[in-house]
Amino acid sequence: MKSSVNDFFSGEKDKNIIKKYFDISDKAKMSIGILLNDDIFLSDENLYYVGSISKIFTSLLVLKIIEKHRIDIHTSVNVFLKLQSGDYPTIYECLTHTSRDYLAVTLKLIVKNVIRFGVMKKNPYEHVKADEILKRLEKARFSDNKNRKYRYSDLNYAILAIVLEKIERRNITDLLQDFIANDLHLKNTYVGNCGNVSRPILKGKYLNDWIWNKDNPYIAAGGIVSNVSDMMSFAKTVINSDLQYIKNASIICPESKNPKSKILTTYSFHTYQKSNQLWHVGKMGPFKSMLIINKVIKCAVITLSNCVGVKKGNASYVCKMLYGNMKRKRDRY
Repeated sequence: MKSSVNDFFSGEKDKNIIKKYFDISDKAKMSIGILLNDDIFLSDENLYYVGSISKIFTSLLVLKIIEKHRIDIHTSVNVFLKLQSGDYPTIYECLTHTSRDYLAVTLKLIVKNVIRFGVMKKNPYEHVKADEILKRLEKARFSDNKNRKYRYSDLNYAILAIVLEKIERRNITDLLQDFIANDLHLKNTYVGNCGNVSRPILKGKYLNDWIWNKDNPYIAAGGIVSNVSDMMSFAKTVINSDLQYIKNASIICPESKNPKSKILTTYSFHTYQKSNQLWHVGKMGPFKSMLIINKVIKCAVITLSNCVGVKKGNASYVCKMLYGNMKRKRDRY
């Protein structure tokens, strides 16, 4: 008899964790996908915004275009962009979040929306355009390379989106959609606005969908919609592909090493020291998600949800729990 997602839950403790999530609201949804020994188990086919998991797709597109045009990954972004002279981050530093801390730039871009709507009810990046990002980047240009170290930032991927547009002469939405459909062969993954996406909920009430303009660079950081079926197909591609740019996604960034943390970053994922896990957490408004891939033992888990959840009852917690259960049980399947 073929297994189902439910077979990967272990005892009452796991069931209570799931119950904590669904007790939040009768509108709460969570979809689960599991890949194990080439078999895929799915709970349903609902669509969700995957939040920062979008960055994985963007990073792979960057790596493909670098390979296609034979661009050095350590090339500064100002080689492609019309910027005043100064010291700017490289493609590598944007990919791996090891450029300078640009928090002040991000705050200036979104402060009005955040004050009016917070970071849940409306897309704080909704009206940001490439010209405004470049203007702020010029004002924040720097000369001290020693300050570069791992600092996670959506802005890094907005900058990469503008670079991609300049190289390929197409807007980021069309570039990503074409890559997702024709290179990754995903049929239910969309860039930007999607009418069939699960509605986000906050405090038990539905919110309006976030709005993404096609030319918004931040769409590369968090504007992709998918379901667990496509995400598990994508995980199989990451595990099995012989394409060099997809293999490069797992290269560890040595600059991300920190004696205070076990977390490292690769070109496309996060990982842990002395671990085979590749993972990324996504959050966009109330949407929360997590993807874990282990290329060595060929397994993966994805959880997608339409509300944040509670400390021990959210998409990330459930994903890690299921991954642990799967590792313990995998030889039985």
